[in-house]
Amino acid sequence: MNTTASHTVGPRLMSARPVAVLQLSLTCGHIVTAVVDGPVPAGIACCERLGGQHIGQRFFPAAALVEHVARYGQRTVIRPVCAGPEPLLVLDRTERTSAPVNTHPVVAASAA
Repeated sequence: MNTTASHTVGPRLMSARPVAVLQLSLTCGHIVTAVVDGPVPAGIACCERLGGQHIGQRFFPAAALVEHVARYGQRTVIRPVCAGPEPLLVLDRTERTSAPVNTHPVVAASAA
């Protein structure tokens, strides 16, 4: 079934795209509820639990990988064909649910 339909509105070509609300279980132990426009992300920079890097006065956490995805809902939006996906919008993040699983290749290699 093709979910991408094209419509012409004025001089611009528009297309219907799915936008989903997902619950993402991360390897750092957090569960994130997010609005995703486009493909499901493979990893999300979440917290300091899996390490990271200090650059200047800022800390950039290592990306936690997505272990499990649960879909809460989906709707279709009409956008211009040339428009890229919107950035990931985090709605909620739960407290850590378990011990971290360090599967990030850079951090795992440096720990060995």
